[in-house]
Amino acid sequence: FVDWSKPVWLVEGAFDHLFVPNSIPLLGSSIKKDSMILEKAIKNNTTVILALDGDVRAGKVFKIAKFLSSHSIEVYIAQNNTEKDINELYLSGELPDILKNVKKYSIEQSILEKIREIS
Repeated sequence: FVDWSKPVWLVEGAFDHLFVPNSIPLLGSSIKKDSMILEKAIKNNTTVILALDGDVRAGKVFKIAKFLSSHSIEVYIAQNNTEKDINELYLSGELPDILKNVKKYSIEQSILEKIREIS
């Protein structure tokens, strides 16, 4: 059950979903234009927090964030600077720190990250 009146966490996989409350697994690292997630988030004015696995390239994370933001959805990004999946972070005890460390998405942040990737 997802409570759309609270922030919704988007995670990558089904196992990740088990460890993050009020989350939806993307079953990958992208979101489509006709997605139920997009429809519900817009309808309910829901804040979305991206908590993807550490091995997902920042460019993909920012692409999803930009897409959601372009639909007037407030987006935050969990700062997973490890190579671990969410379920691995849970098992190692690191997940609570990752879930507390979120930053609001901004286009400026996306541009800076692209520059870091190129350098």
